[in-house]
Amino acid sequence: MGKSTAVRRFGKSYSQFMEFNLDQASERRLFESNLSSKEIVSALFFEKGASINNSDTLLFIDEIQNSDRATALLRYFKEEFSEFHVIAAGSMLEHYINDEKASFPVGRVEYRFMRPLSFFEFLGAIGEHQACEELTKVPLAPYAHAKLSALFARYAMTGGMPEVVANWCERQDMTVVKDNLQALLTSYGDDARKYAKSREFGSLLQHVISMAPLEAGKRIVFEKFGNSNIRSREMGDALRTLERALLVELIYPITAWEAPLVANQRKRPRLQFLDTGLMNHACNTTVHLLHGADISGVAEGRIAEHIVGQELATLNSTTPRSLCFWVRESNQSHAEIDYIFVHEGRTVPVEVKTGASGSLRSLHQFVDSSGCPLAVRFWSGAPKIENQKTPAGTYYKLANLPHYLAGSLPRYLDGIR
Repeated sequence: MGKSTAVRRFGKSYSQFMEFNLDQASERRLFESNLSSKEIVSALFFEKGASINNSDTLLFIDEIQNSDRATALLRYFKEEFSEFHVIAAGSMLEHYINDEKASFPVGRVEYRFMRPLSFFEFLGAIGEHQACEELTKVPLAPYAHAKLSALFARYAMTGGMPEVVANWCERQDMTVVKDNLQALLTSYGDDARKYAKSREFGSLLQHVISMAPLEAGKRIVFEKFGNSNIRSREMGDALRTLERALLVELIYPITAWEAPLVANQRKRPRLQFLDTGLMNHACNTTVHLLHGADISGVAEGRIAEHIVGQELATLNSTTPRSLCFWVRESNQSHAEIDYIFVHEGRTVPVEVKTGASGSLRSLHQFVDSSGCPLAVRFWSGAPKIENQKTPAGTYYKLANLPHYLAGSLPRYLDGIR
């Protein structure tokens, strides 16, 4: 994700920046010595030749999952050395696969979850700064729609993994991008096998990692997931392990519409994968976007729905899971809303439709039941606000927004209101 790079760049704003990588045994030993907490702090400053009297200091502890003692020291830093700023970063995969019991000091650590680049960040990375500026305007200038649509298709094609985007900027070669994406998928599988608690569980995790991009955007059942013969319990353990490692998200539906939204875990979840670029590569759909296909028509609309979810997830960096959708299931009818977005305490139904048209039957059922005055449809067309009425006679306002505005949804909801 580029966590270490981001922290190092941030560290340049401090007069003192100290980095310790706990993948290195020599630096890990400093934290795990028999010294007292105060002596360890003194040793850290001494090791880096830094002044302990300079409060304009950022201490960066990378790969912290490798040391329970370093994790425990975060509490001491907060309580005894609060004048220093401390950032800890690390991979969740090894930590959760090994089911370690190290706990972060409650109430003394702020969490930030880093995701793939958003569309706005992607535009900045490829040098489209004017497009970034246009994207922040409400309402959007009509002349910007065509170019932003084309750029968003490119974003869906490459995804938001930093190395992939960097290589695309440098080479503009999809062969290189595909090699990068495949290397990432392979490395996730290798890591799972390397760190799994048993050989059998490692093989199961590898199977789930290889199949999850293919099943992303669908509602799934655990039993025999990915054309396997694995039972529900074992498959559920593997999927939840990778969810804790933030490689996948199991999005469970809600059946009510009032906040707070409570997911019903007795119903089938929808699967969200880490990155749409990785999903595209695994599904072999990159070529369609490369040749200018409408994002709504790729993989029966799953790519568009998935990347809108990825964009909505970037709006919340303080929790690892923030997506939900709505269902009503009965013998007589079935209705499903792609996403439910909460804005300033109000629930807003969000649909992702194929092309510029598509049935709104489920949306109408939700509006009739909830009385929600505003709904959102992400589509291929330009922004358009409509006054709508359901067949049952309920009036509401429908915001038709292009897919590339998913990450700008809060600003548009404010603007519409």
